[in-house]
Amino acid sequence: MKRQKIMIMSLISMFAMSGCSVPEITSPVYRVDDCAALQREMRKTDRFIAEITPMDAALVEEKMDALPVPSITTSANKIRALKDAQKHKIALQEEWQSSGCAVKMAENK
Repeated sequence: MKRQKIMIMSLISMFAMSGCSVPEITSPVYRVDDCAALQREMRKTDRFIAEITPMDAALVEEKMDALPVPSITTSANKIRALKDAQKHKIALQEEWQSSGCAVKMAENK
């Protein structure tokens, strides 16, 4: 009887210490596809900033009316559009770093 009790207790403690029943807590999982999408969005934002920066304010307003880019900015004002684009770029870079995409993209090359 005492042997059985000891054996059962040892099995229970081995199971508890093995960690089988404890779910692993990890950070959000980013797939390579998600990282590639982030990278595309960063390139799109960089291209937008490069196009808008040398343009005249009137041309920027016309461009934004003709081809709006709501994912980056909704403003037709040049200064406001560039500020929004910079904020969007910083947010993308923070997401890129927090998700570990730089490491994942380097592993897949």
